[in-house]
Amino acid sequence: MADKQAKGRAATPAAKLNAQEVQEIRIRYAAGGVSYGTLAAQYGVSRHNVAMVIRRRIWR
Repeated sequence: MADKQAKGRAATPAAKLNAQEVQEIRIRYAAGGVSYGTLAAQYGVSRHNVAMVIRRRIWR
């Protein structure tokens, strides 16, 4: 597990976001002025995925 994290790999090979992108999404949303839809378009995922990341339902 530590090896995956050290190399920036996701726990699931099919993951569309990496740990750095998840952190960026959370920081940008917390700063305000950006919607789920905007973040989703910028990171190439659905609004639902962005919401789940922000709410820590995925990528805890």
